[in-house]
Amino acid sequence: MPNKNIQSYAERSGKSVEEVEKIWDETVKQAQHKFPEKEWESNDFFAYINATVLIKLDLRTPKTRKSK
Repeated sequence: MPNKNIQSYAERSGKSVEEVEKIWDETVKQAQHKFPEKEWESNDFFAYINATVLIKLDLRTPKTRKSK
């Protein structure tokens, strides 16, 4: 049974739960390379995964920097 986030992202993006789970799993692997292992259970780790999945599903756009 997929978690509630994955189900919600699938409904909102129009993708299947399986497609979103694949994106989620790929993003977890990416995050594991970015974060040290001791941080894999941290809020920052999961926030990174959620934000990245949302961007990949085009449900959220990355913040843009203001020009000076």
